Amino acid sequence: MTACEVFREYLVRQLKANYLNFDLSEHPPLAKLVEEETRVWDRRFDQIEKRYKDFAGIKVTDWPSWEYVRHANELRNALTHNLGQYTSAYLRTKLAYRPTSEDLHGFSSPSSDDGLINRESIPLSSTMADTVIGQLIEVAREVRDAIQQR
Repeated sequence: MTACEVFREYLVRQLKANYLNFDLSEHPPLAKLVEEETRVWDRRFDQIEKRYKDFAGIKVTDWPSWEYVRHANELRNALTHNLGQYTSAYLRTKLAYRPTSEDLHGFSSPSSDDGLINRESIPLSSTMADTVIGQLIEVAREVRDAIQQR
């Protein structure tokens, strides 16, 4: 969860520093608009994605590596808002981890994803955590490189 928040904050700071770094002290209405816009970014990740396209001309959502971000974000949401249990949004990500019978302590896996939603906790291991964090670091570097090339 912390890795996702650090990643989100990194995206926001890069966007602000490179595309919204204006002295608007003499233009209070514009300053208010910028403040209101950026406040939304705390809870609307889709707005950050949209603003990269709008402000920077970078379509991060088209990158193959953005699947890592979608996965990490939906994993974070399931852990934070669904008591760690599977959600349909998490299972729709291409990288969603489905439990094995070993994860279910000898019980068999449900025959469909519907049997997991709101019933089974997403298994977490140090390997999975390391992988998700490493993938977010990789995408953060891609974002940095894309901004520097502009």
